Amino acid sequence: MKSRNLLLALACILVFALAGVLYFKNWVVQKPFAIILFTGDGLTSSSLAATRLYESGASGKLFVESLPEVAVLKTSAADFAIPDSAAAASAIATGTTVNNKSLGLGPERKSLNSLIALAATAGRKTGLITNGTLAEPGVSAYYARTADSADGNGIAKQLAQRKDIDLILGGGEKFFLPVDKGGLREDGADLVLELKKEKWQVARTKAELAAIPVWLPGRVFGVFNRDELAFSREIESGSQEPSLDEMVRTAIQLLQINPKGYFLVVDAGLIEKAGRSNDAENFLAETIVLDRAIRTAKQYAGDNTLILAAGKQNPGGLRMNGYPLKTDSGMSVLGINARGIPSVTWSTGPNALPTPSPAVAAPTVTPHPEVLPSLTVPEPPLPDNAPLPASPQLSARAKNEPATVFTEESLNVADDPLGFGAGPGSENLRGYKNATTIFTLIESQL
Repeated sequence: MKSRNLLLALACILVFALAGVLYFKNWVVQKPFAIILFTGDGLTSSSLAATRLYESGASGKLFVESLPEVAVLKTSAADFAIPDSAAAASAIATGTTVNNKSLGLGPERKSLNSLIALAATAGRKTGLITNGTLAEPGVSAYYARTADSADGNGIAKQLAQRKDIDLILGGGEKFFLPVDKGGLREDGADLVLELKKEKWQVARTKAELAAIPVWLPGRVFGVFNRDELAFSREIESGSQEPSLDEMVRTAIQLLQINPKGYFLVVDAGLIEKAGRSNDAENFLAETIVLDRAIRTAKQYAGDNTLILAAGKQNPGGLRMNGYPLKTDSGMSVLGINARGIPSVTWSTGPNALPTPSPAVAAPTVTPHPEVLPSLTVPEPPLPDNAPLPASPQLSARAKNEPATVFTEESLNVADDPLGFGAGPGSENLRGYKNATTIFTLIESQL
C-alpha cells in the first residue's frame, strides 16, 4: 500500500514537473540572453544589390540576406524630411525623432534615455563598437546629449564620464587626448589617462585587446587609431588594428560572463566615410565588412540571441548602372563598362566638377530707336571674390564614378533603409516601419 502511494506521488510530481516545463517553454516569454544591434549607412535594396554583385556576382548571397525577418524603415528628422547622421542614429538609439545635428535631445531639448542606459538598468552588460571614431553619431547617439553632433571633444568627454557602458572599442583617439599629446583637446584633459585611473583596461593594439582576460575583464576601453580605423582594403600586413568582426568576437567573449546577458551596439562607421567622398569600392567593401561581422555574431553569440541590422541613411546615393555579366564581380562591375558608361554614379559629392558661382547678370536694356544697332551693353566685371572657372580636369576616380552635382561631401538622399532580424522578438520586424521601431523592439526584449 505504501509503495503504491509512493509511486502515485512520484507520478504526480513528474506530471506536474512536465506540465511546468511545457508551460514555461510555450507560454512564458523568455527574453534573449544577448541582444546585438548592427547599424550602417547604405543598407538599402540598391546598395545591397551592388554589394552582392561586387562580392560574388549575381548568383551570390550576402549573409544578412539569410536573416529571416526584413522590414523597410522610414526615416526623417523632426525638422527635416531627410535626416542627417545624428538624427538617423538617434531615432534608433532613443526611439525619438529629433532635429538634425541633435544627439540624445528631443525637439524641445528634452533629455532622452538611450538603449544603453535602459539595458544597464535591466542588469545587462553593455558595449559599443565602431570602426569609425567613437565621437561619431553612429555610436555617440547612445551616450551623448548635445545639439551639436560635430563637437567631438565635448562628446568624447561625455563618453569618458558614463558609468553604464562596460566595453568601448573604436577609433578617434584625437578626441580623448590633449594637444601636447597629439590630440585635439585644448582643455588639457587626457581622457585615456583618466579612464585608466578609473580602473578601465585600456587597449591600443589588437594584441593588447586579445590579452584581456575573458573571465574577469572589468571595463574595457580600446582605441586603435587617432582617426577612423583603416579601410579594410588598405590594412597593411602586420597592422595592429582589429577588424570589425574581430572586435565583435572579442566583445561577445568579454560581455557574456554576465548572467543577466548583454546588449552590444556595432556601427560600421567606415561605410559613411566612403560614401561622403564618393569612394564606391571602399563603400561596397565596408558593407561586406559589416556583413561578415553579422555572420561572426551569429556564430559566436549562441541561439538565444536577438540580432538586428538596421540601415540609417544613404550618403551620396550610389547607383550601379548598365549590364554587367551575371558572373562579373569585383573590379569588373566598377569603372567604365563595355558601353563606355560609368558602372557607378553618385547623386552628389566631390566627384563632380565644381560649378562656378554665377556672374552678376547684365541688366536688360532696350536701346533707343535712334541708337545704332551695333551698340552693345558691356557686361559688368566679376566681383573680386568670384571663383575662377572650374578646371575640366577630373581625377581617375571621378571619371570612373562621377557625381551629378558637386558638393564637398556627399549629401544624404531620400531613401528607405532596410532592417533585418533573427532571434526572439524579431518577428515584429516586418513590413513598413518607422526607424524608431528598432528601439521599441529592443526595449521590449531587455
